Amino acid sequence: MQKPSGQGMNLDTIRHTVESKVLEAIDGVLARIPNGQQHRDQFHQAINGAMDNFQQQAQGQMGNLGGMMGNITGQKRDQPNPPAH
Repeated sequence: MQKPSGQGMNLDTIRHTVESKVLEAIDGVLARIPNGQQHRDQFHQAINGAMDNFQQQAQGQMGNLGGMMGNITGQKRDQPNPPAH
């Protein structure tokens, strides 16, 4: 995947890119199956649900990573940085 110019790759950007590619591939397969298009909405809903699940898991893992980093630096995750003197 290429990084959009000027933008970081956040979870929403990654999800949109992956979901678009998967749905495009599914639509291509369904177009070659007789009456395949009648199942398009079901496939799209299933992919959307799976992507929701993956994104929630990734966000949870990123939250855990933030907590671990706070423990390493001696700060709690929800605690602001101490003022610099």
